[in-house]
Amino acid sequence: MASVRKALIAFYLTLGMAILLLPLVGLLWYETDTSEMPAPSEEVIFDLAYLAKLGDFFEENFAYRKEFLSLNGHMRYAVGVSATNQVIIGTNEWLFFVETLDDYLGRNLMSERQAYNIVHNLELTQSFVERHGAQFVATIAPNKNSVYGKYMPTRYRVVSDTSNIDLLEEHLAHTEVTYADLFAPLRAAAAEQNLSGLGIYYKRDTHWNNRGALIAYSTVLDTLDREHGRYESVNPRIEPVNVGDLDRMLLIENVDHEEGYVYHENLKLRYVDKTQDANSDYLVTANPAQTGSLLMYRDSFADMLVPFFAEEFERAVFTQYIPYNLEYDLLTGSFDYVVFQRAERSISLWQDNPPVFEGPTVEVALPAFNELSLTLDANDETATPTLTAVHTDGDYVVVDGILDPQLAQHPNVQIYIALEQQGDTVPRVYQPFYITATRDGLPSAYGFRLYLRKTSLEQNDTPFYVILEDSGKQSVVATGIISQEN
Repeated sequence: MASVRKALIAFYLTLGMAILLLPLVGLLWYETDTSEMPAPSEEVIFDLAYLAKLGDFFEENFAYRKEFLSLNGHMRYAVGVSATNQVIIGTNEWLFFVETLDDYLGRNLMSERQAYNIVHNLELTQSFVERHGAQFVATIAPNKNSVYGKYMPTRYRVVSDTSNIDLLEEHLAHTEVTYADLFAPLRAAAAEQNLSGLGIYYKRDTHWNNRGALIAYSTVLDTLDREHGRYESVNPRIEPVNVGDLDRMLLIENVDHEEGYVYHENLKLRYVDKTQDANSDYLVTANPAQTGSLLMYRDSFADMLVPFFAEEFERAVFTQYIPYNLEYDLLTGSFDYVVFQRAERSISLWQDNPPVFEGPTVEVALPAFNELSLTLDANDETATPTLTAVHTDGDYVVVDGILDPQLAQHPNVQIYIALEQQGDTVPRVYQPFYITATRDGLPSAYGFRLYLRKTSLEQNDTPFYVILEDSGKQSVVATGIISQEN
């Protein structure tokens, strides 16, 4: 027995050493890219920095790295442990994206002002789109755990029944913004018992499948009162079609393709450029048998939407460029419909990085220029200025700013920017976007941004006034000069 025990110990020691040495020794035959391998310094005999760089290179390029990482992912997953902090392993083989956790738990919610900002920006956008003769709709793709929360691990306890979507929809209800609610129809569909056993989201991906996309497509066009194909007579095939992005995050290789619904035989049939894919940053489709044109600003959730909308419109443009260059796109192309689509987890984009178009002028009763002056109390030692900055961006002059924290008290305060143009007797007042900006290292939802076309400025140096309206009272909180040379 002693000899057998020694033999086993020797075997396991040899096996352990072989496994430990394989990543290094394997480089003798394993194909790896050595073009980025650091070279030692010719001036330093013992170069510690070179050793550190060599260690970093080896960490990213050792032999069988991909295979070892995949094995680690499989072993961890087998015992219910995620190989990355980006993926949550749920029940019944469902996977979820960590970045959706706050939305699911109802924690770290946006403020009332941030929700107000998003709706304000959508109002400005819809008005701009309608002035260009198109219809506008905004829609939000639900996070997977907002539809299939029952498969989340029970260790995650919901903090609040209120979500960011609840806050946003409450503000939207008091406006005329056209909003296509995808949450209700998708949750209803998820609750139905499907004979195929498939849901409307992939188990191992962050996104919906084609059945979920069909529901979203139909809901958006119903909201726009656009007649469209409903695929009611189409019996989709069910095939293994998708390798989940969450599987890839787990570094799990050689997994079976997850089954999904197939509604279109040739996904690229309507692509103007057949070399592109549904996830291309800028994609144009054409269907001569249809009428109407569509411009969609989208994210990865719309990859599944593209084939449905491409079939429906004579011409469609799908773009993922940020910021949305809306004024340019509408001036260079004629569109009947404009769709803003974002995933639930990233709706803050609509107030962090608003679309690019000149802010609208508004009718606001203001005094004459000679009566406009800074209304901060000069004797108040606690007062801090409202900050502004002016810069140029292509064809635009951009005025950015952030309110004095003491003025940022109410979620629905209005901010205007008045220009003193040559020959004007009263201010020309513009409505800026409302954004979250950073002041002294801290974020504030009381920022603002105004795009002005350079051609709208009639002089090289144009005085401007930042005007705050709160509870019916107006005050000038900042002044500055817009220079064409900024």
